Order: sequence, then structure tokens, then C-alpha cells
Amino acid sequence: MDLDVYRNFLVLAESDTFSAAARKLNIVQTALGSQINKLEDYYGVQLVKRQKGVKHIELTSAGLEFAQKARQLCHFEDELALGMQKYSGNVTGTLRFGVSPMRSSYLIEAFLMPFVKLHPNIIFEYEEMVTVAQVEKLRSGTLDFAFSNASTEIYPEFGMLHFEQEQFYVIYRQGLEVPWAEKQELELTDLVELPLCSYFTQFSMLRRICEEQGLRLQPRFITNTLSNTLTVVKNSNNIGVVAVTASEKLPQGLERKLLRGSQMVCNQIFYWNKNRSMSVAAETFLQFFLERAQAKDLLLKDGLN
Repeated sequence: MDLDVYRNFLVLAESDTFSAAARKLNIVQTALGSQINKLEDYYGVQLVKRQKGVKHIELTSAGLEFAQKARQLCHFEDELALGMQKYSGNVTGTLRFGVSPMRSSYLIEAFLMPFVKLHPNIIFEYEEMVTVAQVEKLRSGTLDFAFSNASTEIYPEFGMLHFEQEQFYVIYRQGLEVPWAEKQELELTDLVELPLCSYFTQFSMLRRICEEQGLRLQPRFITNTLSNTLTVVKNSNNIGVVAVTASEKLPQGLERKLLRGSQMVCNQIFYWNKNRSMSVAAETFLQFFLERAQAKDLLLKDGLN
């Protein structure tokens, strides 16, 4: 039996519906259904429950055990194939990343693209997701690495790199008349009654901090990405409030001032499951990531757990 069929079954087992699994695999639903039927005929058992009018996938008892054994089988095959790469010098395989949406572009530009140039034969599966989903998938073994800029607990089973804190900055276009032009740093009170622009996750944090201080802000644009927020700010009189690193470059035509406050900080964390064996590709990327972060002096003190 082709191992790809086992892998496709595992994607199905981790999906809500046949159609969702087919989209992830980039194949038509009928082809996926045919593969599952082939597996069931080959082993003589029913792996997926089929109930009329019910689209949600539910595995049978045999299907649950099959998924466990298939995952082990695929893992061993991956380890065998990737383990031989140390002799050929040609690292291949698949790396799976779960990334907080707000830091997606940063990880791609700062780490993934430079790594791709060195190892062009590695396949990347890259998905934006919240921290809770990252933790769940790392534990299940469906992710190799996660990158978050939200509050993350210290998990003993995870290796964690803490680096480059993000601080809140006030962003505005050059030439815009602002009441605090002469100030080097700003307070939250400087933003009251100004038209603001931010994005969902960070504005929720900002709003909570303001409410604790009895302040009320006036958001005019709430976007879904940092780049969209900066685009609005560059083309309007709105004042952006975003969390970025001190080293992050802004688009031409924008200026920024630090927004003071001990609570106005987000931690960036890169982490992985130490309890699961790493592929050669994953080991290679982790070493590259650590060396690059150290070379750029991005790691915080005691930043490696």
C-alpha cells in the first residue's frame, strides 16, 4: 500500500469533514473517498463511520487504532528517509509551522526565506493559528515548530526560545500635525480623542489596559494584519497603535514614538516539543534558527528553555 494513502488518512482523521481534508490535500473529494475505501477493503474493516446526513468525520474504534499505527508507520518511514540525508548532504522532508497571524510575515522574511536558499528541497507546511491551537498541535505531533507573540505558559515538554520583545508604538505619517510632536515618548492619555487604527488581537490588549486606567479610546479602523494597519495610517489622518520590535523597519513615510507602560509589551516565543524525536530537516532548521537569532542578538537573557 502506498504510504501516501496512509498519510492522507491521517489528514482526514484530523479534519472535520471529507471536503476539508480534500482541500488540505489539494485533491478532489471523490479521490480521497476512493483511497479510504481502498484502505477499508485492504484491511477488511470500517475505518470511518458513515451516517446519512452527517458530514462531520468520526472514526470507528478500528479507525482510531489505525490512525495511531499509521502515524507511527509514516513517522518511521520519514525518520529512515531523513536519517539517510546525513550521508548524502541533501536535506529534504517537510517542516510544519504554526504561527501567530501578526508575526507571520516576520518569520517568513527573517528566517524561512534565508533557510530556503540553503535547503531548497525542503517542503514547508505553514499555517496561521492562535497559541492554543499551536500548543495542541505540537503535543499531537502535527506541528514541528510554533511561533507566537501572545502570552504563553512555560510548558516543561516544550523547548522555548524567548527573544525580541514587542513594544507598543504610536505610528503616524510624516507631516501629520499631532499635539505631541515634541515628545520623545507618549502616554496613553496622549491618545484620547484621536482617531486610532490598530488590529484585532493587539487592540483588545490595548483596550483592556486603557479600561484599567479609566481611559476610553476612539478606534476608527480595526484591521486583521499589521500591514493593513500601516497602509491605513500611511494614507489617512488615523494614528496607528501597534506592537512591533525596536529593530523592525516601517514603510517609508511613517514615523513612530514609543508608547510607555510596563504592560505594553508582547513576548515573542519560538517553541517545539522536546518529547518528540526531530527529523533531520527539523534539527537543521532549529540549528539555523538559533544561530541566526544569536547572530542578530535577538535572544533575551536566559532565553533558551
